[in-house]
Amino acid sequence: MSRINYIHLFSYYFFKNLILFLGIFYAEDNFRKSLQAFTLTDVLQSCTVIFIIFLAWSTSSQSFEMFELASKKTRFLFGITAGLTSIFLSGYLLSVYF
Repeated sequence: MSRINYIHLFSYYFFKNLILFLGIFYAEDNFRKSLQAFTLTDVLQSCTVIFIIFLAWSTSSQSFEMFELASKKTRFLFGITAGLTSIFLSGYLLSVYF
């Protein structure tokens, strides 16, 4: 497997995890209201966030098909490294935002 494929694999895991972490934080932070206080805008925002998280989560099974040439050990290590990196980056982005 060439180096560009390894970069592609890492970036795939990284952006998938980053989308999941930021989407979950956004949903948890902005939707702490009672159901009676929700407006139509809140419902549309929650549907959009749920849809984006679902899309990011549903692509995880495709990673094994897209990157068959990489060994399971390599995919696992890249997944863990990308997950930790996306946690640190999302923490940084959230600290800058707030």
